Amino acid sequence: MSKPTILIVEDEAIVAEDLNQKLTRLGYEVRGISAQGEEALALARDRRPDLVLMDIRLEGPMDGVEAAERIRRECALPVIYLTAHSDPRTLERAKVTEPFGYILKPFEEMELEVHIQMALYKHRVEQELLRQREWLRVTLTSIGDAVLATDTARRITFVNPVAVALTGWPEAEALGQPAENVFRIINEKTRQPAEDVIARVLHENQVVGLANHSALVARDGQEVPIEDSAAPIRDQDGKVSGVVLVFHGVAEKRRARERLRSVALFPEEDPSPVLRAARDGTLLFANRAAAALLTEWQCALGEPTPELARRGVARALESNESQELEVALGECSLWLRLVPIPERDYVNFYGMDITERKRAEEALRQTNQELARFNNAAVGRELRMIELKKEVNALCAQAGQPPRYTLDAQQELL
Repeated sequence: MSKPTILIVEDEAIVAEDLNQKLTRLGYEVRGISAQGEEALALARDRRPDLVLMDIRLEGPMDGVEAAERIRRECALPVIYLTAHSDPRTLERAKVTEPFGYILKPFEEMELEVHIQMALYKHRVEQELLRQREWLRVTLTSIGDAVLATDTARRITFVNPVAVALTGWPEAEALGQPAENVFRIINEKTRQPAEDVIARVLHENQVVGLANHSALVARDGQEVPIEDSAAPIRDQDGKVSGVVLVFHGVAEKRRARERLRSVALFPEEDPSPVLRAARDGTLLFANRAAAALLTEWQCALGEPTPELARRGVARALESNESQELEVALGECSLWLRLVPIPERDYVNFYGMDITERKRAEEALRQTNQELARFNNAAVGRELRMIELKKEVNALCAQAGQPPRYTLDAQQELL
């Protein structure tokens, strides 16, 4: 394993050399020593150390606070401040730069080691969180369903491209908006506002499905029939921190069903698979679009259909109600609706390609698994941070110093 690398920024040569020797004894590699902010920024860009030790007061136009802020912003490196004494105003400026620690001069090697280890660990955790958040963002952006997320105040915090297309709200304008402005739902039959699923999720703390006959009113006033669900977003402590809405338009599915009700004959030109089977499962008709299905089933006219289809035919004729089946065609998925024609004693099959929907469902399942793993990992990192704080307090006690970190009663028990 390579040694962690550190950049020293200190305008007192004696202190800088002492730091250099201490770090070398502790097993770190010093990537450079600088006495000025501009030079430190250039070294950070060029040599990419793992951590920067930054004196707050530096000579020249750029002091340590400004140099640290630019290093964090431009290089994403952790910074620990070195300071002997500083006025409150400077310290307030330093806080804004989100340092990974402060070391008061003079300091011992053990104190230096503790601060560096804590900062490196915290930075690794921060980078892992950023990586996983980016992975989730890319996943949710890429799936075929629309995804909206809100915080507990019902403000939009995330919107993927499919949701942008369905709602008519560009991402930049949707973020921060009250959810009811972007996700306007009505009951198609009563024309009244639909049930507030976000409020219900926040109240019941569980997954909620959208009611039947729900329609999304887009920004331009167009209505899109939708279906799917809303679920709570939980933080690492299991508390609800928001709501995620996953939905998709069902206009095409409804049009297919309407076509099924109205079709009496089997036009050969129909782009969707259309079949007919007798009560005993014998295949009576298949149009050209059903060729792939017949190949998968290894079935031809006058031959029995697979057991799955025969059972569906029997159920449809016995109940005189339509049945639904899903079948796989290689990497594709097909939805079949079986419509009984009891007076003719046969069943009509109507097909629709649902490959993209199934892929979206699988992507969402994997995302939920990753979210669960992410939450478990976050809890583990928090426990490790508590352990490190306890170790620091123990070292302080050995050195006769007061504890550096305050832990509540629950953390002391962990």
